[in-house]
Amino acid sequence: MKKEESFVRTFKSLAESTRLKILRLLSAQKNLCVSSIAEELGITIALSSHHLKILEREGLVNRHREGKKVKYNLNKEGLDKFIINFYGYINIILEIENIPKLLGKELLGKVKRGFKTVGNDFKHAIQG
Repeated sequence: MKKEESFVRTFKSLAESTRLKILRLLSAQKNLCVSSIAEELGITIALSSHHLKILEREGLVNRHREGKKVKYNLNKEGLDKFIINFYGYINIILEIENIPKLLGKELLGKVKRGFKTVGNDFKHAIQG
C-alpha cells in the first residue's frame, strides 16, 4: 500500500468520535480490556472490539494478553508517526500551485504554524 493511502486510511479511522474517545481513555488509563472500554464509554463490547481492531490495524493501539484478558494501550510510536506524516502532508498541500502566492509568505507561515499547533494539541489531547 502506498504511503499516502495508509495515511488517508489512518486519518479516516480518526474521523470517528468513538475512536477518539477510546484513544483519550487509553491515554488516561493504560492497559484496558475491551469490556472496561465498553463500560466506560457506554457502548457494547462488540462495538468496542470493532473500534479497537480498526485502531490496532492503523498502528494507533497495541494489544497484549494478561492471563485470559486481552488488554489495549496506546502505541506511542504509531501516534508519533501519524503526527509527523500529518505535518508532511500539510506542507505538501500548502506548496500546491498558487496557494503560497495566494496566502503570501507571512500568512503561509502562520498557517503552517497553526497546523503544527493543531497537531501538537491533538497529540497532547490523546497522550495526556
